[in-house]
Amino acid sequence: MKNNKFNINKKTAFILLIIPFVFISQYYLFKFGVINPQIKGIEISAIKGKYIKDIDKYVVKLNKEVIFSTGDYVKFPSYGKDPVVEFKSLDKDNIVKIEDNSDNIKNTVKITGIKKGIASIAVVKNNRILKKFNILVVDPKVIELNTEINGSLKYVGDKATIKNCVEVDFDRFNEKYDVAYKSSNQNVLKVEGSKIYAVGVGKATIIANLGSKKESFDYNIVARIKDIIVDKNINLKVGEQKSIHVLVKTSPENLKTPKPKFIFSENKLPVQRNIRLDDDGTIIGLREGVEKVLISCGSGQNKIEKHISITVKESSIK
Repeated sequence: MKNNKFNINKKTAFILLIIPFVFISQYYLFKFGVINPQIKGIEISAIKGKYIKDIDKYVVKLNKEVIFSTGDYVKFPSYGKDPVVEFKSLDKDNIVKIEDNSDNIKNTVKITGIKKGIASIAVVKNNRILKKFNILVVDPKVIELNTEINGSLKYVGDKATIKNCVEVDFDRFNEKYDVAYKSSNQNVLKVEGSKIYAVGVGKATIIANLGSKKESFDYNIVARIKDIIVDKNINLKVGEQKSIHVLVKTSPENLKTPKPKFIFSENKLPVQRNIRLDDDGTIIGLREGVEKVLISCGSGQNKIEKHISITVKESSIK
């Protein structure tokens, strides 16, 4: 009887001694990662980069990287060493590239779309899938470029504003597309940002370009005619030749202008004309009398006209 009691006490003492050892041992086994703790509460989220969150997938752009996180998951026991948690692609098409980003942000990876398509991604611990999610890689293409130039560009000094509307086949990213604008002749039309300035006389084309889409707008910029300076009365003798000198004033000053035009103001038969009038303003006295000439420069609303009188006298004979 005493031996049985001794044996029971001996077993009890052994159990009392082994229990602390077991607890201490398992503590250090978890602490140093010999035994992995259980993980609960993994919540996949994109924390950096451009993406769209759908119900069943993330949408990312081709060749753009997005940082994904496993979130602050719960481990049991809490003192266990953080287990190695990996992101792996379950597809063989190499649609995405996965790179560890834990050195920058804990429990994160950098995923880059390298091919159009949908990829299935798994969060794995010891080859055991803890969580799965999908990534759709898209490559938005510009399908239409609509450019509008608001403002009149006719005369030197005019300015206008460029506006555009870009249509893409996948527009959910709500991105602002940078359309490139350029002028074929910076001495005529100058582009600064979304503004166009008419700085000189001549022809120029404004070109809007985005990807494979291109639009062009042709302009012919002229000087604004301010006035025509010319002698209102010119005298010459029969057989004498003179040139009508015309000075065209512009705004701004000293710009290239169209050539002045010279026409008779009155309808007469050729034999009734007192002068001969050439296109360049050269006149020759034919017979005694007065002739009216209309001088004009420009066109439309940008046209100035002046009437002058030319008096022809007989040559004196000595």
